[in-house]
Amino acid sequence: MSPNPHTPGLAFKRLDLHLHTPASACFQDRAVTAAQVVEAAVAKGLAGIAVTDHNSGAWIDQIKAAAQGKPLTVFPGVEITCQGGKSGLHIIALLDPSEGKAEVEALLAELGLQPKDHGSQDALVDKTPSDVLEVI
Repeated sequence: MSPNPHTPGLAFKRLDLHLHTPASACFQDRAVTAAQVVEAAVAKGLAGIAVTDHNSGAWIDQIKAAAQGKPLTVFPGVEITCQGGKSGLHIIALLDPSEGKAEVEALLAELGLQPKDHGSQDALVDKTPSDVLEVI
């Protein structure tokens, strides 16, 4: 798209800021590759994606590697399930594109999530939404 004529330098970008991979237990196509995820995003005309698996950062670095040289920004992220509602609330945390799996896993550790629970949407961080936001 062309830049906004009223605000030089700004342009609309198509993004998907909530994307799951096989790192999430609920992801159906276990055979998909990081390259296929990137190819699909580029084919859809996306300028950026956020890898936000359930309580996991496992696929972030391989998606970032697959996106090298492609017109796609990859935001590391994670979907955290915390206290609230009937079965927990989901909070999407997005990090700077320069960060990766290690930073997401450090965030999850700081929130008290055990590695055995990575990828599970049912794993509950024993914190309130406000506490989770404070850590993020």
